[in-house]
Amino acid sequence: MTRFGKILVAATVAALLPLATVSADVTAIEGGHTLTKLVDSCEPEHPSQALLDSACATGDLAFIESIGVAPGPGKLFVQLTSRPDGEGSTPSSCIFSITPAGIATLINPDTGFATNSRGTDLHLDPATGLLVTLDIAGGTFGRLATLDPGDGTTGTFVELADGVVNGGGTFGADFSRGDGGTDAPLGELVFTTDVSGNGIYSSPAGGPASASHATPPEAGDDMVIQPDGDWIHFEDGDLITAYDPMPPHAASPSALNVSTIFSDAGLVFIFGNRATVCDATGDSYMSFSGNTGGTGIFRIDEALTTASHLVTISLPHGLQDLVVGPSTSEPGLSLFFTVHEFDPLPAGGGGGDFPANDTGCEEVWELTIPECDAPLFVELASLTAVRTKRGVRLDWTTTSEIGHAGFRVLRGRLQPDNPYKREVVEILTPELIPGRGDETRGAEYRFVDATELAPGSYVYYLEDVDVRGQATRHGPVAIEVVPPRKR
Repeated sequence: MTRFGKILVAATVAALLPLATVSADVTAIEGGHTLTKLVDSCEPEHPSQALLDSACATGDLAFIESIGVAPGPGKLFVQLTSRPDGEGSTPSSCIFSITPAGIATLINPDTGFATNSRGTDLHLDPATGLLVTLDIAGGTFGRLATLDPGDGTTGTFVELADGVVNGGGTFGADFSRGDGGTDAPLGELVFTTDVSGNGIYSSPAGGPASASHATPPEAGDDMVIQPDGDWIHFEDGDLITAYDPMPPHAASPSALNVSTIFSDAGLVFIFGNRATVCDATGDSYMSFSGNTGGTGIFRIDEALTTASHLVTISLPHGLQDLVVGPSTSEPGLSLFFTVHEFDPLPAGGGGGDFPANDTGCEEVWELTIPECDAPLFVELASLTAVRTKRGVRLDWTTTSEIGHAGFRVLRGRLQPDNPYKREVVEILTPELIPGRGDETRGAEYRFVDATELAPGSYVYYLEDVDVRGQATRHGPVAIEVVPPRKR
């Protein structure tokens, strides 16, 4: 969606700047935060980061377009688009993983995913362990695509129907928590798209996608789900709207105006909102990705009544996406965001909001957000293990879950020949079992270990993992496997 008047303002400012390929000027505005650059393809923090400018198989106009985070510490994922000049959608993308030490590893150099060049979410599905993003050209009318972060293989999350997305659509999504009486069950992906795809949809892995749950007054660039279940829709222009997750999805528009938020901070707003959420507080972190330099990051409180200026990114650099995840160097959470250098827009606006040349440095920055570190805990009421015909069955119950991502089940075997009785521990659930409780109510869970166990002494542990990736271990509960009786 083009805003030609606002683009000309940005073009006038950008045209005064010299062409250069330099690292970004990023400034923390609000006190109490630590700002760190993790990745710079032009001046690599680690030699592998130079690959971000050279390893994509689909051309040299690649730039970081979206960012995801694993549900535990130790891994970020970035998606780079590659497109001909002046076009809004891309013929393909490539995806990297990045460790806290800044080591970049290419996962797939040519995904075949056609994405919008200024806003496509990249999420890690906690149920399957697969990355999920939008592929505009996939299927008959587009699809939500998957990528295995282990081996780079691609697949389909769901095929989309006609009218859900079009060739220029941005994409925003979040996984449902199943709270607030929602008709999108726990684990379904709730998503919105830009331009003609004007609605909020949901889908489980494998589909089918729902009809539109709600029709916002303006097409959507991004959306997040707050801890209480509310859907927050960041529209293409000035509007932010909360939707009740319970049908008929009543809308509560925020009094905040996005253009005013930026202008009050001395920044120009183009369009193309990007957002992420703190699962502990419900605060959102918002910016825009209008493919032009000069922007800021703002914290929007859970009630959508106040905006706090956190970061300024100076011309000619701009932001492409942002996500909350475990900090790389200290306990707690950080805001990770991608930065790219844009050359000035062509005279007269040229190809809309798309710059004449965008081959600049690729950067990833980290901003600590201590305000997001609210108390997180799981109160466990019971944990039992019993042998059944199907295997060892674990049952557990919680009474309260705050900031909870999910559970991990581990099995240990006592070593009879070891005088210290040390155990060998194995993780039985590489992917988290999603948490279903909240602050006021718990939930009941069951897991069956169907492994054929040799005779011996075994113990089982349960780990609750919070949204920061920090784990708390419960147990053990013991099981004895005896040899079968001889007849």
